[in-house]
Amino acid sequence: MMGFVTAVGGGIVRDMLVNDIPVIMREGFYGSVAVVVAFVLYLLDHFRMVNPLTLQILLFSGYALRMWAYKKQLRLPKL
Repeated sequence: MMGFVTAVGGGIVRDMLVNDIPVIMREGFYGSVAVVVAFVLYLLDHFRMVNPLTLQILLFSGYALRMWAYKKQLRLPKL
């Protein structure tokens, strides 16, 4: 949850400083990646598998997922 708040909050503050509509309110997938990574981290912690290697793998996996979604121009459905 903290990863989601940090990712989304930082993006919103950045967009507000440049007087732009926040990305999270336009696209939505940005916050979803943070939720997925946070959930996987929760599962790793639950099974006591958190160590520096798994954290590095999770970090790069989250980054790769975000870049893949950006390249494929994936968007969440608008409500």
